[in-house]
Amino acid sequence: MFKNFKRVATLVAAVVLSLNAMAQFNVSVGYIRNYTQKWSESITKNWIGIGGVSVGVGYDFMLSDFLGLSTGLDYLFIKETTRYFSIERDYIQKVTGEFTVHSLELPLRFVYKLNINDFKIGFNLGAKATADLSHSINSTGQYIDSNGKVAYVWEAKENALDFFSRFNLLVGPGISVGYKNFFINSGYDWGIYNMAKSLFLGKDIYRNQFYVKLGYQF
Repeated sequence: MFKNFKRVATLVAAVVLSLNAMAQFNVSVGYIRNYTQKWSESITKNWIGIGGVSVGVGYDFMLSDFLGLSTGLDYLFIKETTRYFSIERDYIQKVTGEFTVHSLELPLRFVYKLNINDFKIGFNLGAKATADLSHSINSTGQYIDSNGKVAYVWEAKENALDFFSRFNLLVGPGISVGYKNFFINSGYDWGIYNMAKSLFLGKDIYRNQFYVKLGYQF
């Protein structure tokens, strides 16, 4: 039994060492844009897009010269003012919202890489889990009646995490192009988790994300 254990331990050690030998560490900074899709009875479909920056580290475990797994950890900071409107009964509501979001993301993707001299082309497909550390919304709004007159003005400061979950799960593809140690990575992920916690913002809330990153591979 000791010999079998020794063989298994040796095999595991060999796999770990080979993965470490083929592992590729990277850092990146980029632009991200979250698109929140909201469904409710009064708003059939409404997209709110807010953008910000991301900073992260990545680790690619190459199982062969072409195929591997990619993971890492990204920090997202979003601060943007956006405007949108909705129709509620006999009124049009115009809203201006200032969003401030701090988030962490943990991706896990299959990667396929082609090396052409100093150039690299990569494709990836997978998922990532996100967690909002904080998400605040400062909003002002106007209710406009059928005559075009402002009937009511309001202002509110809200913790968005009271209305939808801080957690999200997204899946999607991406592509990367690199030269020597530098690379650009871009993709689009679709949220598959209903983030709605109450009916205040709608019965179904899904968040998608576009990203483009500039990175350095060590």
